Amino acid sequence: MKSFDIISLDLFNTLVYIDRSSFDLWSHMEKSLREFPDLGHKISLNDIITDYYSAIRHKMRDKDTEREFRNDEVLFEVLKQYIEISPDLTALAHDIIKFYFESALPLIHLLPGVYETLDYLKEKDYTLVLTSNHSWAQNGWDVLRKHDLIERNYFDRIIFSGDIGWRKPSPKIFTTALSGLSYRSKKHIIHIGDEINADIKGALEFGIQALWIQSPRDKDKEINNLSVLKIISDIRELKTLF
Repeated sequence: MKSFDIISLDLFNTLVYIDRSSFDLWSHMEKSLREFPDLGHKISLNDIITDYYSAIRHKMRDKDTEREFRNDEVLFEVLKQYIEISPDLTALAHDIIKFYFESALPLIHLLPGVYETLDYLKEKDYTLVLTSNHSWAQNGWDVLRKHDLIERNYFDRIIFSGDIGWRKPSPKIFTTALSGLSYRSKKHIIHIGDEINADIKGALEFGIQALWIQSPRDKDKEINNLSVLKIISDIRELKTLF
């Protein structure tokens, strides 16, 4: 009998990655802002970008609520400090963020071995769930479509934090991801991801098991006393574990 009934997988740095050699958060946001001349020429883009990412970091570290945020609403709150509020400011913030994520899509690539690993897990009759922290859910869906991860019918459930309003490590996102699915008990569920707090601590505190994919940037990080099933560096290693 299989040890697990459900395997939950993160998206970024688990199944896909963004090419950091071609993508820089700051310059990409600056490029997105410059696409919209309605901002005016006297506004300091550096100030807007600084305030925007400061607000994003604050919301991501908000452990009290773990509520997901909307990127365009965060940008709107920043822009209204610099631009006279008008009926179009909400739409402007939305269009800037939409451009930001759409123009980043070509830089998001599938990690090696994803198809063969997911094919293997489906052949073994595991229930696969995608549980992703992505505040701009449309981009998450676009990433899945770009790489045929929807068309290949791998996932029995796909959850983006931006769609449901809660992000990992909140138990509410795991509860939503597993709702209505069949499993023997929580000990027969495992979540796989790269973020120590969101993926590993979140899963363990929810009562399911966890497997850490240690990305190259985290090679010097430790997970201390967290009881993970395994630490791997390549998703293809799952074929030797399940």
